[in-house]
This record gives sequence, C-alpha cells and structure tokens, in this order.
Amino acid sequence: MRYLFYAHRRLPTWRMVTGEHFKMPAGHSIDDWTLTRTREEEDTGADVRRDVAEKGYSLFRMGGDLSDVARDLLELESQAELAARR
Repeated sequence: MRYLFYAHRRLPTWRMVTGEHFKMPAGHSIDDWTLTRTREEEDTGADVRRDVAEKGYSLFRMGGDLSDVARDLLELESQAELAARR
C-alpha cells in the first residue's frame, strides 16, 4: 500500500496522511491539501499506518515546542489525579 502525505494549504503546520483510495469526509475538500510526498508501507510509521487503517487518515501538527510537551504532560498528570480521586 502507498501512503499519501499532505500539507494543508492555508494551515501548513497541519499534515495528513491517507491511503491511496481515501475519500474525504463530507464537509471537507482534498483541494484544501497539497500532496507533498508518497511513501511505501515500509517507509511509513506503524502509528500512522494504524491510524489510516482505523480512520482512513492520520492527522498531526508540525512545529511544536518542548514547552508544548511539558504542558501536555502536566495536563495528563492532572487528568490522572482527577481519575484516581473518583
């Protein structure tokens, strides 16, 4: 299987990966995305392949910062603490 990698035209930090026969859900247009590359299965990460198999696409955002990771870890820890109290 080939995987198609796209960048959003107006929001270029957003990326999407699909399979070859992907059909965009209603309300969205493939015209909003620019094809940036095509990769074979062995050159595509397992998590991306799993997303495509389950949802038809994998969506992610480029350009994060290490402070984003720290913030998300704090949020995750807070959620775990709340769940433990229940």
